[in-house]
Amino acid sequence: MVLHGRAGGRGRLASEDRRLVAVGTGILILLLGWLLAGPYGLWQLYDVHRQRAQVTAQIEDSSRAVAELSQELEKLENDPAFLEQIARNRFGLVRPNEVVYDFSKTSRKK
Repeated sequence: MVLHGRAGGRGRLASEDRRLVAVGTGILILLLGWLLAGPYGLWQLYDVHRQRAQVTAQIEDSSRAVAELSQELEKLENDPAFLEQIARNRFGLVRPNEVVYDFSKTSRKK
């Protein structure tokens, strides 16, 4: 509240008004700082959203891996041809009386 008279009161009220504006501005700056950088501020919210996206991606990757492994387990338990293919390819097994011819360059003897 500012008085427009000359009776000396004008300077005192203007000084009080400036002080109120300064205090209000300081409080507003503190609140804005707290809203941005406080424990529940915007930066923390952004970080939580970023972490959530990363965890969601990891969950999706893990879910895909589990599905693939479940399919492979199903085949191993129920598909003899698949089991034989794994035994031959991974472990180099052959059937009895079966002859294996290896034409790869690494197996040639000089």
